[in-house]
Amino acid sequence: TVDDYVRVATNALAMPNAFRLDGKVVLGRYPGMSDDELELFAEVKRRLLELCGDKFALMPYVRLFTSKELAEKTLTAETIERARERLRAKLRVIDGAFVADRDQSWNRRVNRAFGDDILYPILKSVLAEPEFRGKYFGLNVAVGHENCYRWRYWQDSHGTQTICDYTQQAIDLGCDFMMFAEWDEQKENTSLRPTVSHGFTHQRILRAFVNRADGRGETLP
Repeated sequence: TVDDYVRVATNALAMPNAFRLDGKVVLGRYPGMSDDELELFAEVKRRLLELCGDKFALMPYVRLFTSKELAEKTLTAETIERARERLRAKLRVIDGAFVADRDQSWNRRVNRAFGDDILYPILKSVLAEPEFRGKYFGLNVAVGHENCYRWRYWQDSHGTQTICDYTQQAIDLGCDFMMFAEWDEQKENTSLRPTVSHGFTHQRILRAFVNRADGRGETLP
């Protein structure tokens, strides 16, 4: 409900360690914002402005394509224009595009060609339109995903390559922020915490990419 969102937001405002952009607390949400939630988030935004002023960047996950559209394998000009209109409608309500990896994650691998050639050119072109200048742009970055109980390995994890692909793409796109997904599923190869098998490797990779983004060196481990 709207009250639930407002309660969480005001609690976050009181947290000194809450992530902020330009002094505003960034409010994300998973799962992503659906096409029929425009009125819900418009009301959340209105209530937060009324109660607290302009202190929040409301940025639930957005997707440019539906699962059905992606399943069709061929994206027509009409499909791409629908994606633009879908994004425009959401940006008129929320404070930016916080994009998860779903659209370019095929068989649990990063399809960078799809992101580089289709997904992000659409997103960047819409964000560049005069109406949406000043909107934020964030990307989700993830490690590979491999269930310990999966029987077949045609969906196997490519953890280090996955995190390198996502992180380099975010740097190339010049996004305002990256969110490195972390959750406690030790048997799924999704955690960024130090673990027996791969945690320190991921930390070394992340440090190297931070150095690259900050201009402190190009050498990767």
